[in-house]
Amino acid sequence: MAGTELVAEAKRTSVPELERRLAAAGDGVGGQMVAQELNDLRQSVDRLERKVHDLKLSRVVAMQTMPQIRLIQNGDAALVEKLQSSVAMTIPAWKNQMTTALALHRQEEALELQRKVSETTNELLKRNAEQLRSGMTGIERETQRGIVDIETLAQVNRQFIDTINEVLQIQREGRDRRQAAEAEMTRIEAELKRTLAQEAAKAEPARR
Repeated sequence: MAGTELVAEAKRTSVPELERRLAAAGDGVGGQMVAQELNDLRQSVDRLERKVHDLKLSRVVAMQTMPQIRLIQNGDAALVEKLQSSVAMTIPAWKNQMTTALALHRQEEALELQRKVSETTNELLKRNAEQLRSGMTGIERETQRGIVDIETLAQVNRQFIDTINEVLQIQREGRDRRQAAEAEMTRIEAELKRTLAQEAAKAEPARR
């Protein structure tokens, strides 16, 4: 609200005042200084107006986010309750079944366990050796690289230049649209005034 009021106040008082000063100053050095001051003020008002618009958009996004957060919280609560039920009921049942199975098949499972331990040990040794080789060669390749690839710097520079040009173009287009809108509003106001004046002129003879 404060930003909106400040923009309106600047357009109503500060900008017109500088425009009057510019018209009075003429084309001399003083006029150039006033023109620069007027341009700086218009740029500041334009930036503030865009910032106020962004704040309004952020407010709408925040209002949309509130129910989304509530839905997530409700889902988290339901998931926690489900996990608590699983811990309280499922895990004890698993323990009972494991105990029964061990008691019934002690010898068979002991033999199977030993076989799996041997196979797992062999597989682990092979996998660790392969990971060691892969990891060390990967580390060495990475340490030989520069902190930033030159291709990356070139691409970033091209994108940055394109961004600057695009921003400048958008700013120019925005100013052109606002100027066109202001001219159209001036025409509409003048047309309305002429119509009202004509209606008033027609009504005057009738009253006489």
